[in-house]
Amino acid sequence: MSNEEQKRSRSLAVMLGALVLLLAAWLRLWGLAETEIGLHYDEAAMLLLARNIAFGGSRPIFIEAYTGHEVAFHYLAALVLCFGSDSVFGLRLTAAWVGILTVAAAFAATRALFGKHPQARWIAALAALGVAVAFPHLLLSRYGFRAIAQPLFQSLAVAALWIAMRTRRYRWFVAGGVLSGAVLHTYLAARLFPLPLLLALAWWAWQTHAWWALRRLAAAFASAVAVVAPLAIFFVQRPQALTVRIAQVAAPTLESAIDGVLKVARAFFLPGYGDPYIRFNLPGTPLLDPISAVLFVVGLGALLRWRAGDPEQRSARLLIIAALLVMSLASALATSEITPSNLRLIGVYPFIAILPAMGASALLEGLARLCAAPARARHYAALLIALALLGMLYTRQRYVSWAASPELFRENHGDMAVIARALDTLDLRSTTAYILSEHYRHPTVAALAQNYPRAKWITGGASLVLPPSGSATYFVPSWLLPPAPWPAAVATRWQAKPLRAHNGAVVAQQVTLSAEAVRALRSALSPIQADFAHVVGVRAVQPVGECRAGERCVALVTWEILAPYPALQAVVRLFHPVLGEWGRANPFHYPTGEWTVGEIVIDQIAVPLPSGVPPLRHRFGVGFFNPETMERLPRLDAQERFAGLEATFDAGIVQPSLASPSAAVSPCHDVAPIEQRGSAAVRLLSWAPLPPLLRSGERFMLELCWLSAERTEQLGATPVAVQLRNAQALRWLYRGSPAMGALPFSQWRANMLVRDRVIVRLPFDLPAGQHQLAVQVGERHVADLGWIQVAAVPRRNDPPSPEHAVHAELGEQLELIGFDLEPGLPTMRLRLYWRALRAMEEDYTIFVHVTAPGGALLAQSDRQPRGGAYPTSLWSPGEVVEDEHQLSLPDAARSGYLIRVGAYLPLSGEHLLAPNGERSVVIGRYP
Repeated sequence: MSNEEQKRSRSLAVMLGALVLLLAAWLRLWGLAETEIGLHYDEAAMLLLARNIAFGGSRPIFIEAYTGHEVAFHYLAALVLCFGSDSVFGLRLTAAWVGILTVAAAFAATRALFGKHPQARWIAALAALGVAVAFPHLLLSRYGFRAIAQPLFQSLAVAALWIAMRTRRYRWFVAGGVLSGAVLHTYLAARLFPLPLLLALAWWAWQTHAWWALRRLAAAFASAVAVVAPLAIFFVQRPQALTVRIAQVAAPTLESAIDGVLKVARAFFLPGYGDPYIRFNLPGTPLLDPISAVLFVVGLGALLRWRAGDPEQRSARLLIIAALLVMSLASALATSEITPSNLRLIGVYPFIAILPAMGASALLEGLARLCAAPARARHYAALLIALALLGMLYTRQRYVSWAASPELFRENHGDMAVIARALDTLDLRSTTAYILSEHYRHPTVAALAQNYPRAKWITGGASLVLPPSGSATYFVPSWLLPPAPWPAAVATRWQAKPLRAHNGAVVAQQVTLSAEAVRALRSALSPIQADFAHVVGVRAVQPVGECRAGERCVALVTWEILAPYPALQAVVRLFHPVLGEWGRANPFHYPTGEWTVGEIVIDQIAVPLPSGVPPLRHRFGVGFFNPETMERLPRLDAQERFAGLEATFDAGIVQPSLASPSAAVSPCHDVAPIEQRGSAAVRLLSWAPLPPLLRSGERFMLELCWLSAERTEQLGATPVAVQLRNAQALRWLYRGSPAMGALPFSQWRANMLVRDRVIVRLPFDLPAGQHQLAVQVGERHVADLGWIQVAAVPRRNDPPSPEHAVHAELGEQLELIGFDLEPGLPTMRLRLYWRALRAMEEDYTIFVHVTAPGGALLAQSDRQPRGGAYPTSLWSPGEVVEDEHQLSLPDAARSGYLIRVGAYLPLSGEHLLAPNGERSVVIGRYP
């Protein structure tokens, strides 16, 4: 090629390169401010963090909030917000310009990698075009996510380092090192980039066999370390910040990791196997469009056949292959979340664009050889223009289809953006605004609404809060439905206004209760029924509709805020007084950070029930606990005394589970169902696993899963019996109607599934060893349930000789014989001697309270005997048990104190009373 032709070729390449940049800019900037795609939680967080840098004086090395953020993009966005538009548009404009610059950087990197390759300039132009029209890169260029900065800095680092290799100039090596270090400040997935880069540089150094190469690489490495050092120091000081996000998304097993690799490999080419998440893809669309996929395969073959003439080209080939493999691992190994993920594959660009570019060049050269004419610049220009037109039309069509998707608007929290605009129209001087949301203090509203600081937040859509005064307005996304309809007393008093998206679809409701309606609702509520430490007062708990086994039982819990508290959650459980608990829920609906004293919360709390819950009258138990310390809030009675850890309310009769006798019935338990056994009227399906080890005299609950095949009147009061046998003897542990006598077979309906809980006690004199459990109905043997291992319990029945005799009975269950005391200060040791008056069904907590003469509590020890190792339900009648307590006494105890001893059930607050009716026995006055 003559010099004139080379000049014309270079000029044509420059013009077409400018055309590619214009195309990239048009795709990324076109309609950017007008496109309504919502504002996702994560993108809103980016805007808030960038504002904090731009206007809040923050200068972070790394941002720990929102599971960790690298900061390069945030600083770029802060510049745009400062000097441009402080809005979502400003954030997305930053991403758009970064995306445009990436196209130029991809050209520079590819041109540097191919060096003296005869078609290097055209391959670089085609690679830049590939980045410009790549659908995943276009999406991320129109979002405000920090990940978009990763391919830009990767491309710049590669361009600088390969220019440095060819020119041997220190300044390029230093620039390449600085840019390589900056890559680690872009995104989590960028932490993989040093691996292929170091591999390629090491290969280049080995190929050159020169000391000058090592000296220059040392300069690049030193400059990279200097840039990364602040981040490394930060992670050394806060190691959890380095690993928290990795721990959340990393593959839990080797099998999962291998599966992730296969998924990502398919996502490159195969339709239906791409990223399934609409936020970053048209679900299932592969990374490469059909034309690019074919060119990728051809280009891979061309790359492997490339006769690289110098160390720079050989290391470039190694870098391209290694980068594609290694950078794909960012998604392949993140199988705990969505895999494959186009967001985590962002580091693959622009390397993935190089191979289709090589493929296009190889096909053009092959076609030219067939025509016996060399491929000229005009041929490459025509090829590039054709691919640009096809790519532009294809990518734009996919983007328009994606951006118009209602599902995208929902996933991008478009409803919260609509709510944010509606919130700013409210006059909050006389109304309280409550936002019901999937996320607490949603960043989307924080980023968009001026009234955000004055709004209150309710997580989920199952709660209403009545303010102490004034009106209330609730913003509720349309999809956030409560588990049951609101009572008519509430729903008939509010006014609802639909909130619409840009396309006219209703995405939320603005519900208003006037001040008069709020007053009427508050006055209609029952008074406080249960006072929890003067912090929360429960007014009422009632079922919403019928509770049915195998479904959710909805409790309407109404409670009032009496005092502020650091952190508190409710616990609601459904239980039977004899058969125990069937289900519980720990809702996080109205966090304490939102509380105002005097507010009344009306909470719908759904308690999931297993199938087979017996159709008996059940109760709700309601309590409150601190999720940070796991301490329960005590309930107080009218005399300010401890009354338990929960309040109970009637839940009504649970409706039974019914099954078609011709259909396969799911077992009640997570074990393989046995062959159905029993009579023609009732069959045993399965049972809960037996305890691996029990002690003589111990109580345990045996759970059996029955199915009535037909009506069971003929069984009448036929009992269920549980046997315990070994080679020497047979003993009956239980004999009675199902559900501890509460549900005889005569009351069963046809096709009813029942979990029958039988509380059995092993004999106190049962010898150690293996024993077999069996069950029968009436006189008919049904099943051998399995073997249990029993350990004998050493028991003491001889009378003790305590230092101080007491002989005080508590509730006709326990006798406090006496005690030994070491009354030292500041530590007092007290050994109590108890006698069991009868076999006890409950596990009582023993308390020792040291009080001042005026009644003030100085020290206490509340625990089950022997630290919980020997509960009272294990004690045999007449047995003597020693129980030691250690208490730390304050200085106030030097002027005198009383020691009180008693026993209670912590959940209900029920005490074993002394003969005089007191809850405790005073065993000593000191000094």
